[in-house]
Amino acid sequence: MTKTCFVHIGMMKAGSSSIQHYMFDNRAFWRDTHGISYWDAAANHGIVATALSPDEAFGYRRAGLMLRRQRDAFRAETLDAFRTALAAHTSGPFVLSGEAFCDTTPETVEAFREIIAPVFDVVKVVLYAREPYAFANSLCQQRFKSGTTFDQVIHDTLVDPKYGRDHIDRNTASLIPKYRWYMEKFIAAFGAENIIVRDFSRNALRHGDAVADFVHVITGKDMVELGAPAPGRLRNASLDHHLAWLLEGANHHLPPFHCNADGAPTALNFDRPPLLPMILEDTARAAQFHLKGFDFERFADVVRPETDWLAEFTNGAVDFRGVRPEPVPEADSDDTAAVGELIVDLVQKFSHQWVETQKYRCLFELSRGRAVDPDAMSIVLKQSRDPGSVLGFARGLRNLGAPELALQTAERALDLAEMGGQSDMIDEMHTLISSLEAQLSKAPPTKTG
Repeated sequence: MTKTCFVHIGMMKAGSSSIQHYMFDNRAFWRDTHGISYWDAAANHGIVATALSPDEAFGYRRAGLMLRRQRDAFRAETLDAFRTALAAHTSGPFVLSGEAFCDTTPETVEAFREIIAPVFDVVKVVLYAREPYAFANSLCQQRFKSGTTFDQVIHDTLVDPKYGRDHIDRNTASLIPKYRWYMEKFIAAFGAENIIVRDFSRNALRHGDAVADFVHVITGKDMVELGAPAPGRLRNASLDHHLAWLLEGANHHLPPFHCNADGAPTALNFDRPPLLPMILEDTARAAQFHLKGFDFERFADVVRPETDWLAEFTNGAVDFRGVRPEPVPEADSDDTAAVGELIVDLVQKFSHQWVETQKYRCLFELSRGRAVDPDAMSIVLKQSRDPGSVLGFARGLRNLGAPELALQTAERALDLAEMGGQSDMIDEMHTLISSLEAQLSKAPPTKTG
């Protein structure tokens, strides 16, 4: 029997998260019922691309691996687990999915080919191509989440656009779909005959759904015919229009989440984490996002080399050259009220998230041997409302050798617990306070500023 591997490489903003989570969540069904193996190391197999790319700082940061020794261990463990899974696979299709493969280098793809080619008779590479305007609209929201301003988007997309390998910088703000860059390295590695390009437009997808379409690609059958579970909720959904532009405004005052040469974030990057929960947590998408003030005519000129190449490669099967952007709606009278409601919602969420971020900032500074501003500590404790969180903060301060700050924090946790009638925590707090007082009676004062 022919051993086939399907490698879904994205592109990003084209249903990848939904496909990955569906296949991962239902991997037992596909394995036991239809003999299809979806690697169970993670839903997103971009970890393989990261492990094969020593200089891929962006991928390592997303995996939470800031230190070089952590990356080395991750690389070894990931590739060992991947090779083990390949060696254990005996029959039936083997499925991988990771949009990180799109933006990696030809060298990484070749290293990937060298691992899987000896195992499989056939390797099919699947890419979902999204038309440029919808892609730009969706990716712009992602750029805002990462801390980019619209001015940066305009510059990197329309003023100084880059293509191919020049555009691999993960910190770019460009909205250009790089179809040629995504695919040419896979064409070179696996052959044009083994590249499957699908149009991500709803009317082109099987039953208008990316998951149903992908299942048909790897099986040749419909989900109903296979008795497959129905797809769940949409993953990585769009932001509300007003919220996205509020976030863009905040990006002018907060640094983007970029890494230094070693892939580690700067201390200032700790200002960003409060924003993402605010975006993703319990905020309804009341209005569809649109790119206001964007020069679509210039964008059409910029993306023409990409759409021309894609149409030629697919022999016209995926042709976006005649696609035009949807009209951008004018602001209506409800905009002000909608923005006001979002601001109120965000202010309520930000208060808690800001306090939690400042706690992590304080622990980060102490871990680097730097002093903590006592005035900032006072504000953080005054704004804190959760005794359990404050107690955990006190323990962290104690463990980092700051008993005076830990005692001050533990006393605040005790006050909050007593005010809230949370008696189950009070004894624990008294114990910590007594321990810290005993420690301070034997030690010199801790420098705090």
